[in-house]
Amino acid sequence: MKNTALWAVGLSIVAYLLFFSSVLDPNLTIYSGKDSVFLHYPFRFYLHEKLTNGEFPFWTERIFMGFPIYADVESGYLNLINVLLVALTGPIWSYKILHFLAYLLGSLSLFHFLKQKGGNLLGFWVANLVYFFSFFLLYHQQHFNMILTFYTLPTAILLANGFVLSKSWKPLLLAICIFAFQFYLGSIQAVFITIMAYCVFLLLHVDKKCALKAIVTTVFGFIVLILPTVLPTADLFLNSQRQTVGVSFTEGSFSPLSVVNLVVPFAFGSDKNYFGTAIDEDYLKHETYVYFGLSALLVALVGMHQVSDQKLRNFLYCAVALFLVLGFIRYIPLLNKTLPFPFDAFRYWGRSVVLLLFAVAVAAGSFVSSSKKPVIRRLATNLIPLAFITLLLVVNVNDKTIVNTYKYFVHRTQLSTQLLILAAIFIVTSAAIFVRWFSNSKKVLSAASVCLAAIITVDLIYFGFQTLDDMFRPGLGIAPLAQQDNSFANKRVINPDGDFERNKGLYYKQWGIFGYSQFAPGAVIAGLSRVGLNSIKDVYSNADLTWEILSNIGKYAGADSVTKNKIVAQVNTKFLEASAGEISNIVLEEGHISATVMSGADAHINTFVRNDPGWKLTVDGRNQSFTNQKSALFLEFNLGAGNHQVELTYIPTKFYIGVFLAAALGVTLVWQSKINPGFFKHE
Repeated sequence: MKNTALWAVGLSIVAYLLFFSSVLDPNLTIYSGKDSVFLHYPFRFYLHEKLTNGEFPFWTERIFMGFPIYADVESGYLNLINVLLVALTGPIWSYKILHFLAYLLGSLSLFHFLKQKGGNLLGFWVANLVYFFSFFLLYHQQHFNMILTFYTLPTAILLANGFVLSKSWKPLLLAICIFAFQFYLGSIQAVFITIMAYCVFLLLHVDKKCALKAIVTTVFGFIVLILPTVLPTADLFLNSQRQTVGVSFTEGSFSPLSVVNLVVPFAFGSDKNYFGTAIDEDYLKHETYVYFGLSALLVALVGMHQVSDQKLRNFLYCAVALFLVLGFIRYIPLLNKTLPFPFDAFRYWGRSVVLLLFAVAVAAGSFVSSSKKPVIRRLATNLIPLAFITLLLVVNVNDKTIVNTYKYFVHRTQLSTQLLILAAIFIVTSAAIFVRWFSNSKKVLSAASVCLAAIITVDLIYFGFQTLDDMFRPGLGIAPLAQQDNSFANKRVINPDGDFERNKGLYYKQWGIFGYSQFAPGAVIAGLSRVGLNSIKDVYSNADLTWEILSNIGKYAGADSVTKNKIVAQVNTKFLEASAGEISNIVLEEGHISATVMSGADAHINTFVRNDPGWKLTVDGRNQSFTNQKSALFLEFNLGAGNHQVELTYIPTKFYIGVFLAAALGVTLVWQSKINPGFFKHE
């Protein structure tokens, strides 16, 4: 058994290095797409800078005119493993290490799960390639949090199966930790999909009473562990543009014709001539390309019905069904009008293809592992997804996206080397399945299984390697490591240059107004739009932002200066301004501001400190309340006559409350597992 496990580790690492050997190059970083540059790396570099200086970044002034950055779950600032790795190995290597560890955990979980279901090393090799190196996960590498979450989805399923086998607390407690780890990475939708798969697995494998106990226990424990981030993030969400404007859950759905991407790689063109967004603006390449091997699909179509474990087979069917409903939700009558919470809180449900991906991986791996014959009568169920897609196509035949898909895809498709290769894969795979199906010779069966594994390997490597051209980039192309201009440190500056767009301002010590977050503060966006800035994530060209507009923005935001084409113009707004008296000894730091106010009469103090519940005011060492309205953009307060020492400090109170509640309730849950070990046993 140890030798088998070691072989599994070796095969897992070999597969990883086939696609990601460049992680070993210290000069290269994982890139894959713009979100890595605009969102994830700025978060990681800023966290490393603050930790190196002995601080923890609860509040930053570098984006959004001030932002509780720790409460944005996508930052990963409350994921202890992530924070520890960033502190020890830096912003780039920390992600490389986390990427490999998450992959290895998920890969070995897949191995043990298949082993528990009768699989062997050959089946594991196939399943591992199909799941982890499909186009869906390769093209989504720019979304760090989503990738790490889906990498560990097999771990959640393994733990669910562990509970099925043991009816004990341990697998559930471990599952709670896995889900919490995933949530603290920040892709909430990916976590929801993973938990959904976990719950369906339990419901199909144990009696309903036991399953519900396990699900309630897991969900309760999960909520307990994520309280330190849920409480502050809820505040952030309620004041965000996302809460004000909302999202359309049908955005990013697959159309019935786009199912072609399951069987044809690069169906909408290659990297250089991709035309998917001409079909539909939501058809971004990384959201649309989901190819996982024509050979793997053919094997899975047979292998899914060869699985003798009826409960596992039903789970695979349910995984496919969930994808068909969620992935095509825009085209399903009635459901495309309303979905229950939390389904309606997310868009791009095409990402549920990961459920289909897992089902295909397990089915293909099981078929290659086993010598059992498929049950012919079950093969008819393959017609159900086809009939479903056809029905959606008929119902939505005049839909603009479907018409465009037909027009672009059919008219641009020509006989090519790629189509000839796919035809060859289809013929050879079908022949190997036929031999594997009808032969009674063990040697022939083994040879056919090896042949199928080889075909799937060649299929995924040949096409998968073509996705790697933009997977890695030099480190200096990711972040401005070579220069740091500190002349504007701790001063608010309006700079529309591309170096500061979205979250790139986190690289610099000056305070900024741009930013990029799903929790972008609605008040900031609304206020800046009134003075001429219509986007705080995409920096306008210099022609769009005239000096007059920049000056107005600067005055509104309390900027020290504005810049354009490296030319600096002073605005000289006062960050703190008193209606009477003088303000001196002003010290501006992120999360802490102090000043001395001298006034012979009562004074009202206006600030350009962005309003947030975390700010606390002390005057001469005593707590005092702010006077601004809750919806106000900036903080205000009153002072009596005299000389006063004023301090504004950002304190993440909701975080501390969450930590206390999580610790107390977590201890209670563990204590319950000790005193009632047979809670899940049959009576």
